[in-house]
Amino acid sequence: MGILFDSVGNPRLIKQMMRKNYLEKLEKLGIAESRDGTSIYSLDNNALKRELTLAHFSSNNIDHDSNKWF
Repeated sequence: MGILFDSVGNPRLIKQMMRKNYLEKLEKLGIAESRDGTSIYSLDNNALKRELTLAHFSSNNIDHDSNKWF
């Protein structure tokens, strides 16, 4: 509970935690570089979020019934 309380008052800590989370998720998916060839460790939070979103979209099987729109 102390870490959560400290992070509310420290936006820099929240950004660091988000960055770590994005990096961990990308590593689990086996992604080490962005789509343009830049290392994920040199990207900012917005670029990491974009890469993670694109990775999730490309990993979905659109032919499966549960992933169809209608």
